[in-house]
Amino acid sequence: SLSFGNVKYLNLISNDLTSCSALSHLSCIEMIDLHNNDIVNLYNVSSRTLKWLRISNNNISSIGKRFGPLPKLEYLDLSSNELTTLDGILTSSQMTSVVPNLIALDLSNNSLTSGANGIKRLMQVKTLEAINLDDNDLEDVNELIEIINGLPNLKYVSLENNDINDEDEMRLEGCCEELGIKIDI
Repeated sequence: SLSFGNVKYLNLISNDLTSCSALSHLSCIEMIDLHNNDIVNLYNVSSRTLKWLRISNNNISSIGKRFGPLPKLEYLDLSSNELTTLDGILTSSQMTSVVPNLIALDLSNNSLTSGANGIKRLMQVKTLEAINLDDNDLEDVNELIEIINGLPNLKYVSLENNDINDEDEMRLEGCCEELGIKIDI
């Protein structure tokens, strides 16, 4: 039988895949690109070695409770999906992140909103340095400021094309300037 045990990099762009759960069996994998497939959920995606994961331009509407753990993951791209919630980025029992070393997260071009089931879960990922939240349905500037203040390593945030008015944009820019964070809005 064919063995993929030593595979470190896997490019599966545009293959009409509907699931990625089998990737959990790749014991040495460090980088997976699943851009432009038909994946609808992230059930049973876990890896002790994965550092880079792109699942952009799929049909994912929620992360799901069976996502992770991904203890070495540093980069996660979930852009251009149908996400409305970040439930699943935390373990349900301890409320700790399933991606404890995540540095960069791209959630642009989804349908994320403010509120309890929206983006507030980002505050549990304390290692985040860069977040792209462009093209979502975000409007609660107080919640955004709370999240920005709650991420001690944050260096960059992008919030372009959301439902944020000019006055609130200025508040966000002022908050980020005070904290030394680069913002695109």
